[in-house]
Amino acid sequence: MAEQQIPGVQQFDQQPMHVNQYTINHGPEKFVIDVRNMLPQFGPNGEPTFVLSHKVIMFDPYFLKGFAASLLENIKKYEERYGTIKKPDAVLKAEKEVKKNQVKMEATTTEKISYVG
Repeated sequence: MAEQQIPGVQQFDQQPMHVNQYTINHGPEKFVIDVRNMLPQFGPNGEPTFVLSHKVIMFDPYFLKGFAASLLENIKKYEERYGTIKKPDAVLKAEKEVKKNQVKMEATTTEKISYVG
């Protein structure tokens, strides 16, 4: 009996996406990971705006657990080869500024800074 070949369809996203934000939610049957890239830009009218790209990825819990283990193993190998992953100095500086500004706002107003995401 000859082997039967089954044709397949491959869909490749031609636009790789850099992720700088994410949210993770779950229910009893799946995990939902929303990965986003938010970039500040200037619009056609010269006004500052943000461009947001996002993709939603859904995992079965069992599959996500294996994916997480694989990700942790790859991070371990990366750090063994290249050194410990640390927050960039620019991120540490920005976090310090945000914290400083939050303290100033709390002292001058009852309005709190909130972040969507």
